Amino acid sequence: MSNSSFEIKKYADLPNNVLVSQKDGFWYTQNESYFHDCGILYVSESRFSYCIMTKGLDKVNATKVIGTIVNKSYSFINEQGVGS
Repeated sequence: MSNSSFEIKKYADLPNNVLVSQKDGFWYTQNESYFHDCGILYVSESRFSYCIMTKGLDKVNATKVIGTIVNKSYSFINEQGVGS
């Protein structure tokens, strides 16, 4: 899971020392679009699990939303010293 084709570290602008194991999935039809990403952030000695599910966004916008949420989550963890 740490070698996913969806590079969440890139979209979330995470530091190189953060390991992420993740699984993404997408489904697009004429009327519906879904893009999901679930994973584990390994921050120092701590682990943070996330699962973000989108509906109604194209893949470009869904990746931006998911990247922003993961980035904000990582920033919060880092600010709180949870990973220390």
